[in-house]
Amino acid sequence: LADLMIDKGKEEEAEPLIREALDQNEDSEYAYLLLFQIFEKQNNQRAIDSMALSLASIPSLGIDLKVGILERYRNLLPDDEAEKTGLEIGETILETHPREAKAYSVFGDFQNFLDNKVEARNNYAKAARIDDSHFLIWQQLIRLNYELRAYDSLIVHSGLALEIFPNQSLFWYFNGIANYVKKKYEPAKEAFEQGKLLSAS
Repeated sequence: LADLMIDKGKEEEAEPLIREALDQNEDSEYAYLLLFQIFEKQNNQRAIDSMALSLASIPSLGIDLKVGILERYRNLLPDDEAEKTGLEIGETILETHPREAKAYSVFGDFQNFLDNKVEARNNYAKAARIDDSHFLIWQQLIRLNYELRAYDSLIVHSGLALEIFPNQSLFWYFNGIANYVKKKYEPAKEAFEQGKLLSAS
């Protein structure tokens, strides 16, 4: 009923119904999304920010809802207020879900967008440590290590990535570059040859 009211522009009538539903079931993600919809239609950014921070701290609510909210703030960048609130939301999500790889990877994306390369790299590393199956996380982690000239970390992380994705020539090339810079010429040569072989196949 409340969603139909919102569609008809009756947000003020819908809001008490939604809050009543939340009193009965505070874990109703759909109800929270409807409230977000109301606040967005009202252009009430203060209410959106307050609610987003509150939701990020509720352990019983799912991680997908929370990272979806953080991604909304990323889409508002560059904006000083969105940046400040987004960083708070991201930190709160990590405190609430310290064992969720998705929490670290999405906050890594947020930090990366802000060009906070060290913080982004660290979050991607934590995400990969929790769940090593996501290629894009490894790709971002390895790229940032290269951009930061963190060659020791690049050797370690590219090596770990290659244990899971041995057919990715890009990872072999980054491994070769890092080994070469650290004057480990034999491993560098082997990595470059393997990368070249895979690129040709």
